[in-house]
Order: sequence, then C-alpha cells, then structure tokens
Amino acid sequence: MATNKKLTATETKVLQLIAEQKKSKEIAEILFVSEKTIRNHRYNIKKKLDLPKENNSLLKWAILNFK
Repeated sequence: MATNKKLTATETKVLQLIAEQKKSKEIAEILFVSEKTIRNHRYNIKKKLDLPKENNSLLKWAILNFK
C-alpha cells in the first residue's frame, strides 16, 4: 500500500472504500457522515496526493495503489 503519510486515518479509510469502488453516498452511509463531508475528504486526498483534476483520477490511483 503506497499511501502518503500526510493522510489522516479517516482519509485512509475513505481511500480504502474508494478502492473498493464505493460511491460517495455509500461511503457517507458507512462512515455515518454527510455526502458533502466525503466530497471534502476526496478533494483533500487529491490535493495531498498531488493528483490531476481529471475525472476519476482518485479512483484510478486508489485501485492501482491501495489494493
């Protein structure tokens, strides 16, 4: 698992669920938070990992690096 040490425990959990191809709404339900909170986590993770703004860049990264 090639995660960045800057990620929080919650961001790591969100990244794991993204790697399992869960949608933001599903992740929000699993973690008992709002969908907006998950969108914020996704945005923060993308910034911390220095990922491009293209669609699905976070999903692609998570699948390649987190399973």
